[in-house]
Amino acid sequence: MHVITFFAPKGRAGRTLATITAAMALVKAGKRVHVLDLTDPRMSEKVPLPGDRTGYSTGLVVWGLRMNDAGIGADKMRVEHVRGFQDFSYDLSTAEIEDADVVLIDTPSRPTDLTLAAIDRSNLAVTPATTAMDAKLIFHSIKKHYSVSMPTMICGLATGTSGPEEDKLVKAAFSKWPSFRTVLPYSSSIPAQFHGRLLFNGPDQRGAEGAAQQAGRAFGKELLKVAGGYLPGPTLPAPEDGWDWRNLNRPNLSLWQ
Repeated sequence: MHVITFFAPKGRAGRTLATITAAMALVKAGKRVHVLDLTDPRMSEKVPLPGDRTGYSTGLVVWGLRMNDAGIGADKMRVEHVRGFQDFSYDLSTAEIEDADVVLIDTPSRPTDLTLAAIDRSNLAVTPATTAMDAKLIFHSIKKHYSVSMPTMICGLATGTSGPEEDKLVKAAFSKWPSFRTVLPYSSSIPAQFHGRLLFNGPDQRGAEGAAQQAGRAFGKELLKVAGGYLPGPTLPAPEDGWDWRNLNRPNLSLWQ
């Protein structure tokens, strides 16, 4: 079972965008997916749901319910709101018992203890960024919290950039981390999924038709290759100048240039 966490220490970086895109692509590829939402429901779409301790549910959980209503059953995808460490441990155990292929974890915009625990437990941490400054912030944030070792493989992801030149700047700003070749565009089809639409369609922010669907599928395939190549997650010492992932003797480094 692969555990993949999406992390960025700021809002509107594309964590939830990447999470739902990955979930849909993996389900379409025939994988059983569990999605764990660590975000605070009070900071997202406020929708009352019976039985929720806070009286509200997160936008990601609401999206999961709408996907279930649209035909993706709980046998293919489950979305759970995680309120604390006990929930987190229980939901991971449930995913393992139910033979989930992949667990995707969406996190809040600040590195809480629960977020850091999720990264520790993951085989792969995906760090989405829309600008080079965002990418640098993520790099320094994780180095701050992991000054000695990094237990999880980290891979950057460019999201919603304005063009190919900015794509390159974002990937370069991840410093010595590898980054996904796929770039996830902003598209009207992504927020439309929150209202029950299953497929990626519609133009992206650059006007390209079908770009979101194509990028979503490519991201799902690349995600499985990367996660599969880095299972289990390595515990690595941090060199004085930072983590130099490119010098590691690990499989699938040919995915990145």
